[in-house]
Amino acid sequence: MLELNKIFCSGMILQANKPINVFGTGKGSIEIELAGVTQSLVSNSEKWMIVFPEMNYGGPYNMYIRLDGRSMILENIFIGDVYLISGQSNLKLKLKKTNEPHKDYITDGNVVSYTVASPEPEVFSPEDGWVTLKKEQAENWSALGYYIGTNLSKHTNHKNGLVFCYHGAAAIQSFLPEVIARKKSVYIEPEKRFRDCNFFWNKDGYMYNLMISAISGFRFKAVVWYQGESNVSSAESSIYENLLTELILCYRNEFCDKNLPFVIVQLADYDERDDDNWHRIQKIQNDIQYKLPYIKTVVSRDVCETNDIHPRSKRELGKRISIALENL
Repeated sequence: MLELNKIFCSGMILQANKPINVFGTGKGSIEIELAGVTQSLVSNSEKWMIVFPEMNYGGPYNMYIRLDGRSMILENIFIGDVYLISGQSNLKLKLKKTNEPHKDYITDGNVVSYTVASPEPEVFSPEDGWVTLKKEQAENWSALGYYIGTNLSKHTNHKNGLVFCYHGAAAIQSFLPEVIARKKSVYIEPEKRFRDCNFFWNKDGYMYNLMISAISGFRFKAVVWYQGESNVSSAESSIYENLLTELILCYRNEFCDKNLPFVIVQLADYDERDDDNWHRIQKIQNDIQYKLPYIKTVVSRDVCETNDIHPRSKRELGKRISIALENL
């Protein structure tokens, strides 16, 4: 049976000034209309994709869809900027767990998020669709997502979409396809990995299959990657540059953009892991911007506490990330 991917629903944000990919699964006849343009396809494989021409910022639009004769209408669609926010627990940390006073939470109709499926229950899920930032539910947003979105919104007149794709204590190998994570240049035996590898979601390729593959083909303006705390064994930190390079190249391929920009957030200092492995990861995160194109590294050590692996101060870091995104 033909199905539309869950990320395509009413209220969604599509990336401006890049071809728009609409995709799903199943075999049969597909017809889609967006902004007066109609595209059709007969799918003979388990996955299908229809490509629309790029559009400028604007909306709202409706998308009219027919899947083997079944009709649906998606409403309130905007063309804006969409960012993939991916990594581990410092991205997952909720606004309510930071030092931001509840009275200062805001509503911002130009900040909209979509949460990809998670290994464990999350406040938001794909079933919630695209969620507009409102003061009353802001406490359950990713704190950095909240600050990134609201800072971007201050400097734009269009919608900013954030696609959340993160999980606590997640190793980078989990975010890679298993076939890549097991390449000779990056593979590390489990007994030489950091202890977080024992979590079920850190099986090679697990998060990739659950999250990245689920939205493969979607178009983004940029990726924010904040991860590394779960790869600080001696063996892993020694080849983290190779792992990070593989991830960047993989995601550029998955999201159909060989120049897809990345903002890499450098790990903050942490008193309990003040060792060579931690510092090696930090150096790799800093240096990657000089080795691959369209990458900026954001430093966090001077605006984050060092006595907590999840620093509560996220406001300034979120602002820095948003500035980096604006200047890519």
